Amino acid sequence: MAIELPGYKTVLDNQVYFRDHGDRTLLKFSSNPSNSNVELKEIEEALLLLKYTFPTEESVIDYLHEKATQVDTRLSLMPSNGRPVEIPNESLLEKALRNLPQKARRDIRAKNEACIEFIRRNTSAPKAEGDPTQFVVLRYGFIPVEVIRQHQQEGEIALNSKWYNNAFEHAPLIKQGYGESWQLKVKLEKGELPKYNQDPLKGNHITFGTERMPVGRLRIAGEEVIHTLDALYASFDSQEALSQLEDISPVLLEKASLESIAALFENINRAVEERQSAQPQNIRGRLIN
Repeated sequence: MAIELPGYKTVLDNQVYFRDHGDRTLLKFSSNPSNSNVELKEIEEALLLLKYTFPTEESVIDYLHEKATQVDTRLSLMPSNGRPVEIPNESLLEKALRNLPQKARRDIRAKNEACIEFIRRNTSAPKAEGDPTQFVVLRYGFIPVEVIRQHQQEGEIALNSKWYNNAFEHAPLIKQGYGESWQLKVKLEKGELPKYNQDPLKGNHITFGTERMPVGRLRIAGEEVIHTLDALYASFDSQEALSQLEDISPVLLEKASLESIAALFENINRAVEERQSAQPQNIRGRLIN
């Protein structure tokens, strides 16, 4: 179900929107605001929408248990010819789990108490408290039209939501004053948008970030934020509508899970190094005695 936003043109259903000004608007950007000799460029004011559920320690533990089981099942079906195992479409986490000692995977699958405690200590995911914490994220920024057209003509990379999010983070564009201008995080209440206050940015449910915004744009950005929130509340006013947003929860869960496995690798490597460094001393001791 494609949902329209008032005042925006849909680029990718429920994911990417361009501000609709009617006629094209030319804006001046510069990494140095005092420089008046800046070329005016045609730009798109882009709005990216997504949602996620914050991962918890419990969800990380369950996810690692699931993935470790899948990895062991795959390995049991691979031919044992001594060649390195290559699994198509393997994620970074699955590869890390595959390269762990079998005992470590077995401990994860069995939810060994010491192993689980280690995972808890080495993930940024918090303990679960009450209902899952869910957010809708709005990213607003500027992309030169010529950059969009260039990639459309080349056709080598699909202009999907990932491309637009990467464009907001692209260092050369940021240096010129483009990329993400501001970001809003709206904390949901029981799966729905919280009640809309007259001054929404002063509430507890909405977080406003302006890391890269020039000071001169703060007033304009305030108007953009209110306009965008009005559009969001007008169009995504139900759980059904919010369910249409792109959900990046699996990406965050994978990242939080990988933190623990990276720490486990470091712990195993440290133990191996300690054993190896102690071994020559033991040999010398036996020779002397």
